[in-house]
Amino acid sequence: MDSTTPTEPAERPKRLALLRASCFLQMFAFGAVFAFAAVWMRDRGLGEFLIGKVTFASTAVLLLTGIGWGVLADRTGRADLIAVAGCALMAGAMLLLSFCRRPGHFFAYAVLSGLSTPMIRNMMPLLAVAIFHSTVAGRGYGLYRIFGSLGFVIATLGLPCLTQDIGLLLRISAGAMLLATAPLLFYGGQPTAGHSRGSIGAVLRNRELTWFFAAMFFFSVAMPAIYSFGPVYARTLGAGVRFLGLFSGSMGIIALIALPTTGWAVDRFGPRLILLLAFIAQPMRALTLSLFGQYQWLLVAQVFHFFTWAGLEVAAVLFIMRLAGEGNRATAMSIYVSIAFLGAMAGAPVAGYLAENFGYALMFRAAAACAALGAALFAGLLWARRTQRAA
Repeated sequence: MDSTTPTEPAERPKRLALLRASCFLQMFAFGAVFAFAAVWMRDRGLGEFLIGKVTFASTAVLLLTGIGWGVLADRTGRADLIAVAGCALMAGAMLLLSFCRRPGHFFAYAVLSGLSTPMIRNMMPLLAVAIFHSTVAGRGYGLYRIFGSLGFVIATLGLPCLTQDIGLLLRISAGAMLLATAPLLFYGGQPTAGHSRGSIGAVLRNRELTWFFAAMFFFSVAMPAIYSFGPVYARTLGAGVRFLGLFSGSMGIIALIALPTTGWAVDRFGPRLILLLAFIAQPMRALTLSLFGQYQWLLVAQVFHFFTWAGLEVAAVLFIMRLAGEGNRATAMSIYVSIAFLGAMAGAPVAGYLAENFGYALMFRAAAACAALGAALFAGLLWARRTQRAA
C-alpha cells in the first residue's frame, strides 16, 4: 500500500494522530512567517514593490518544481517522504529568513521557500484524505485541519506575547518546522510505481478541472493583496506587533469554526456549493479592506476567511480528489497549487506597485476586480454543468 491509497481501518488512528501532530507543528511554524515575513522585509528596508518581487521569485521556483513533486509522488507512492524532505528544507529557509538583512538574502530565502512549499502543501492533503471513507471525507479532513489552525492561532497570538523580536519568532518557527518531520517519519508508507500514474495530460483532459483551475488563477491574483499586504497596510496605519499577531491569528480562530462546519457542508451538499461561496467571498474580502483607514477596523474583513480559506481548503481538496482519479491525485493537487501560486505570482508585483504608487485602497479594489472575474468563471462552470445535466 502506498502513502496515498486508502488506509486500512486498523492503521487509521495511528496515522491520523501522526498527521495531526505534524500539521500542528507545520502551521505553528507557518503562522509566524505568514504574519510577519512581509513586515520583517519592510522593517529591513525593502519597499512594497521589492517585497512583491521577493514573493514573485518564491512563486516562480514553486511553479518550476511543484508539479514535478506531484508526479513523483504519484509514481512512487511516497508522498510521506517528500513531505518530510519539504519540512526539513522549509526549516532551513525560515532560519535563513530570520538573519536576512539585504535584498539578496531575501531572494535566497525565496528560492528555498518556493522549492519546499509544494513538498508540504501538495502532499499533506493526500496523506490525510486517504485515511477517511468517502462519505465522511469532508468532516474528516476538516477535523484534521483544525490541528493546523490551532497551531497557527497559538503561533500568531501567543508568540508576540513572548517577544517583540520578529527575528526570534522566525527562529522559533524554524525549530517547529524541523520537529514536524518526526511524526511523518513514522507514517509508514510503502513504495508503489506504475506507468499509468502521474499523468499531467489525464488531469488536464478533465474539462471541469481545467475550468476550475482557470477560475482559481483569478481568485489567486487577489491573494498577495489580502494576505501579504494586509498586514503591511495595518503596519503603515500604526499597528504594533501584537495587533499584527491578532490580525493573522483571527484567521486561525475563524478556521477552527469553519473547518468542521464546511467539512460537514461538503459531505451534505457537495464541494461545488462551498467553492462557489468561496469565490464570491474573495472579492468582497478585498473590497472590504479598501474601506478603512484605521487599522483596528481591518479585522472586519477577516470574517470572509470562513469561506475564502477554510471553505476553500476543504472543498477544493475533495473536489480535486474526486475528479482526478486515484493514480493522478498528487499530480492534480500539484497543478492546482501551481495555478494558485501562478495567480499570486502575477498579483504580487502588481499589488506592490499599486500600493507604493497609488495607495492601498486602489490596490485592494483592483484585487477585488480580478477575484470577481474568477467568481464569474466558476459560476459559469456550474451553469454549464447544470445545463448539460438537464439536456
